[in-house]
Amino acid sequence: MTSDTAPAPLPVRLRPGPGETAESFVIRLAIANHLRPSYLRRYITPGRQGTGCIEPAKLAAVSGRSIPALMRMFPELAERRRPKQQGTTQARREAKQRNDSIKQALYVIIRRDADKGLSGREIQRKHNVGYRTVRAALTLDNPPPRKDYRARERTSIQHHIPEIAAILEATPTATVQDIWNQLLDQHHAEISYSALRHYLTDIRGPSPRPRRNANSAHLQ
Repeated sequence: MTSDTAPAPLPVRLRPGPGETAESFVIRLAIANHLRPSYLRRYITPGRQGTGCIEPAKLAAVSGRSIPALMRMFPELAERRRPKQQGTTQARREAKQRNDSIKQALYVIIRRDADKGLSGREIQRKHNVGYRTVRAALTLDNPPPRKDYRARERTSIQHHIPEIAAILEATPTATVQDIWNQLLDQHHAEISYSALRHYLTDIRGPSPRPRRNANSAHLQ
């Protein structure tokens, strides 16, 4: 079986814990099935290195759970699958402000309908929203801010600085892939490959680009 084919369900199945991240769930799932987390990750991410974003379809296959259930339990999976927005920073900021205004207006309308005596289910059907949105509108003054998953990744790096330093001291030439695998397998670190790469670039400096052979450039 390769990472390009649909993985088979693992024999030991786990239930995600309250507030657990997808990365933590994958680590626990691997350990429960006597696998290295980095090894399992190769089958549920694009490519062969296991460093990309977790693919919901493949995680559903190995965990024995449906894709919609995983997307509900791990909203960061949906967040990472969204295509990058095009345009300037100002345009994205304005779009965010418009979305916030629309959601704020929706909350006002939901409260107004509730004051008129409409039940929660009636409000859900009327505005095509879920019960969480209705509950939030009736209990919160303003819509909750979106979760900043990048900030969580930066925080997770700080928790493993001693381990990273120890790896670099033992093997100064260790690659990002080597360090990431050790952190994942030995310390069960929930760190994205890109966050680790950025951190190592900050402390090591950018990797030197290979020099181009003048003769080969001339031949081209």
